[in-house]
Amino acid sequence: MYRTGDVCRRRPDGDLVFVGRTDREVKVRGYRVDPVGVERVIEGFPGVGRSAVLARETPAGTALVAAVRPDGAREEAELLDALRAHLRERLPGYAVPQPVVALDAFPTGPNGKLDRARLAEAVDAALEERARRTAPDGPDPEAGPLVRAIAELWAGALGLSSVGPGADVLELGGDSLLAMRTVAFLRRAGLRVAFEDFYRHPTPELLASAARPGAGDPAERAPHREHARALAPAQRWLLRQPVADTRHWNQSVLLRCAAPVDAPALTAAVRAVLERHPALRTPVGPGGPGRPRPAKDLPAVSFSRLPGEPGRAAGVVGGVCTELHRGLDPASGLLLRAHLFTGHPDGGDRLAVIAHHLAVDGLSWRILLDDLAHAYRAALSGKEAALPPTADFYRWAALAPRAPGAADHPPPGGAAPDPARPTALVWSLDAAATDRLVDRHGHGQDLEAFLLAAFADAVLDRGGRTRLEVEVETHGRDTSDAGHAYMDTVGWFTAAKRVGLDRADGGPARRARAVRRLLREAPELPMDSPGPRPEAGFNFLGAFRPPGDPSLGWTVAPEQAGNARCAGGDPLQLLRLTARVVEGRLVADLVYAWPDLSHEDAAGVLSGFGRRVAAEARAQPPAHTRSPVSTSGQPMLHGAPRDGAAVRVLREPARVLLTGATGYLGTHLLGALLERGAEVTCLVRADGDADAARRVGAGTGGVEAVAGDVTREGLGLSGEGLRRVRGVHAVVHAAADVRLVAPPDELERVNAAAVRTLVSWIDAEVPGARLHHLSTLAVCGGVEGPARRFGEADLHIGQSFRTPYERTKFAAEEIVRSWAASGRQCYVHRSGHIAAHSRTGAFQSNVSDNRVYQLVRGYVLAGAAPRRPSTSFVFSHVDTVAAGIAAIATHPCAAPGAYHVESPHQVPHDELVAWLARHGYPVALTGDEAFAAALARAEPDHPTEIRLASAWSQLEERNVVVDSSRTVSVLDRAGVRFAAPTPRWWSAALGWAARTGFLPPVAVHDGATAR
Repeated sequence: MYRTGDVCRRRPDGDLVFVGRTDREVKVRGYRVDPVGVERVIEGFPGVGRSAVLARETPAGTALVAAVRPDGAREEAELLDALRAHLRERLPGYAVPQPVVALDAFPTGPNGKLDRARLAEAVDAALEERARRTAPDGPDPEAGPLVRAIAELWAGALGLSSVGPGADVLELGGDSLLAMRTVAFLRRAGLRVAFEDFYRHPTPELLASAARPGAGDPAERAPHREHARALAPAQRWLLRQPVADTRHWNQSVLLRCAAPVDAPALTAAVRAVLERHPALRTPVGPGGPGRPRPAKDLPAVSFSRLPGEPGRAAGVVGGVCTELHRGLDPASGLLLRAHLFTGHPDGGDRLAVIAHHLAVDGLSWRILLDDLAHAYRAALSGKEAALPPTADFYRWAALAPRAPGAADHPPPGGAAPDPARPTALVWSLDAAATDRLVDRHGHGQDLEAFLLAAFADAVLDRGGRTRLEVEVETHGRDTSDAGHAYMDTVGWFTAAKRVGLDRADGGPARRARAVRRLLREAPELPMDSPGPRPEAGFNFLGAFRPPGDPSLGWTVAPEQAGNARCAGGDPLQLLRLTARVVEGRLVADLVYAWPDLSHEDAAGVLSGFGRRVAAEARAQPPAHTRSPVSTSGQPMLHGAPRDGAAVRVLREPARVLLTGATGYLGTHLLGALLERGAEVTCLVRADGDADAARRVGAGTGGVEAVAGDVTREGLGLSGEGLRRVRGVHAVVHAAADVRLVAPPDELERVNAAAVRTLVSWIDAEVPGARLHHLSTLAVCGGVEGPARRFGEADLHIGQSFRTPYERTKFAAEEIVRSWAASGRQCYVHRSGHIAAHSRTGAFQSNVSDNRVYQLVRGYVLAGAAPRRPSTSFVFSHVDTVAAGIAAIATHPCAAPGAYHVESPHQVPHDELVAWLARHGYPVALTGDEAFAAALARAEPDHPTEIRLASAWSQLEERNVVVDSSRTVSVLDRAGVRFAAPTPRWWSAALGWAARTGFLPPVAVHDGATAR
């Protein structure tokens, strides 16, 4: 049994009601402290006549303060200095009162007992007097800006009205937490200070004088001359692993935000973090890093609203976060995403921060979250974040020691072998037991050594072996003055030590000392060091706590931010134990490769580890929990994710407002939405609702129609029409003017201005509805110079446009992206050539406006086509495009962002021409001169058709490589797959075009004509 000290009364139904406590125990920094025990230690010190320890509330949380009454035997200053040293030797750091105040007398009540309320007032008055000794009217106006800024920071943190330039912060209650805040504050100002400087120079004046230029030095933040090609050792290691999808190898944190999050301020804050840390926006791959992308060009922030039912929230959070993990794109420079979930049933927003491991490590998260909190507070107050630049990560990478035999540019990892299934077990101690463990071993190397020893002994006992080889991760940063510039840099610095642990006798303390000595003596190796990798991994991440600003109310959320690793890349060892202290609780997770390691053996290892740790903490060993998803890449793991993270999310029928339902794609999209169970209302240009219903066949099968026009104010809806569309969950905007050549003002009105009207209407009439905007891959335009990749995360790639249509669709995406950044849930669906139906070959009625068909008609009429061996066509069948968009639009866990709903199959130009001949059109492949002559011969009879074909055949290549691989995998999981074009399909498409009169009929040998 464990006596908690809580006083309760039992209700008739058996429930316990908390009444109070039998002691004066308080919680400081997550640790329970009994002031009575601290008072005994103080009163046992010579020279102290009486003492009282109080809990003082400050903006930074609860702090202990001690009041003492000297007995007069020693000078007051000498007594207080000696007493502080005495307390530091005998109490854990969190239990040492700071400050200690000397009083001549303690106030008492009528019965002679200590009056703690009046004593607290006396202590506050003494602290204010101590802080004002050099500042009778607040901060000295003659002090420099930095001195005043430090004084204001300390006054705010300590709950004082002011702090003078010469006031000693340690005498006012300054502690290690305030030291960390101060160092972070000065580093953000571009100054370098060490943690020791806070104690060596404990006044605003002295500390300001000690600060010196830090990572803001241009020599430190300038890229190294090899920057364009240098990868860090850990990056080289990952990129040569046989991982199924290296884009999905991430880390993430999920925060609960007690205060509602302001969407524009969050967007500004994330942008400020990206600006400060170029590694988070630098394209990177096996060939090395590229040039950092502008932060404003990256869609790094997104938003969604959770369902109101408590049982569904965890599943949706986990599902959306997993899709966000899959959506990171290192090749495009999208290595960080922040996603805000609003509407959680417990009243707290959820903020997911997801980063690719290529750009972060465990220490990076402390820097990243602290910068994010600072920038967010600044944005809330309407100020610039003013985060100073840091030392360049890729400069460090270029100068980092190379492992012998390590390649500068590793070849991409080969195909992953048949993967073992990643399985995770989670175990944790409560806060009280963690306190006792930390009392014995601290938070640092001693605790790491003890936990490693417990893990190794558990594995050895279970397996019956005498020796275990373990890879122990280290932060990899140089903590000397030479490497100090990189202590604020975000990047993947991780290194490793490989140690062999033998079975050993002796107590845990002796064992831990031996392991610590072994770790200290083991060489630190780059991650890409050659040689066999140990099958067991261990990583102690230290203590984590979200930025402690009470105004933000950020705590670790109970849910997990999805699955951070692809199944084929997790784990890369047989078993790996990761431990950390999160918000005062030790949490450990064991991720192992099943069936290579059996469930029984894994459970035995973690149980053995838990027994050893719990015994050291004087606690009963808690049971472990099997996680429904892998816990890899979760540095602030709070515990086993709720079961909802792995269950199938039930889908309610989506209510959709569809524009463009009478168009070629819109017609198929309407059918696909209905197949997915959606209830669809179509916005149709018509003379009235009845005419609109007639045009789309509304009234049956879950389809309704209202008359309206996206180019008109209020979408041109009548009062009744507006009533019928209120309450929609999603707006799917398929309406567009798709003419490649048309008056620019008409294209601007329909393709861009109408989008601006639509998003304003959503804000006014259906706030919270998610927008699915249908765009085109033509927004990639064309680029000069080397070919440029265009992924889902890209929009601005320095392109130019061929037609007004491309330009207006690009402008529409800019409108949507800007609107999304203000807190809206938005999706963009890009497609290239939307081709004929995959089975029937039927195409749109305005086939004469289609570029590919215009080109093919010219080939048929001329009887010739130019050889283009490097040119290919992509045919995305209209029915499959519609099915893909509908699958994303109706899925409750689809991640906001851009999707390339495009076929992965290509047909070479010359092969397509061969299919023409196979169908029956006598088209011959020729050189350019012969083709020009054939066009000239056909032009008198078909002037318009030949001129169009000639123009399209001479069009320069876009010089852009479209990457749709992420969307292809998303659709594959949804059961939507593009069929590869075949000669049979091409014949069906050509036959349809001939029957409509667009193409001439195919002649047959008996004089008849083919149909």
